[in-house]
Amino acid sequence: MLPKPSIPPKKTVHPEIFKQEETPIEPVGVNVQSEVLPSTTSSSDASLSNQFDNLLDKIEKMTGNAIASTLNILQDDILEKIGFNAVLRQMRISSSALKYKKNLLDSAEKEELLNEINFWRNKLKL
Repeated sequence: MLPKPSIPPKKTVHPEIFKQEETPIEPVGVNVQSEVLPSTTSSSDASLSNQFDNLLDKIEKMTGNAIASTLNILQDDILEKIGFNAVLRQMRISSSALKYKKNLLDSAEKEELLNEINFWRNKLKL
């Protein structure tokens, strides 16, 4: 008689539950003056607007790869805070094109990217 092949027991895979850390919300003082009216822009919009501002401030000193990484983070935040928007696809295309540029952008590339960013902000109403 031939020996029966042994079949190893099935491995049971247990999905891990990841707990997302929540950022504490700090109370806003009453004496804070702001140019943005609360009724026109939510706090998540203001945060996204700040992210765009920071990117625009640093774009001169960033490599294409760094810009692509920043755009990817911004896309994730837009998806989380606003939901899906057609602008996300356009941002993904631009960030993919920049991903492999290890040098600073030339003036034509910067100008094109600045125009795209302003277009995206306009479409997102930020």
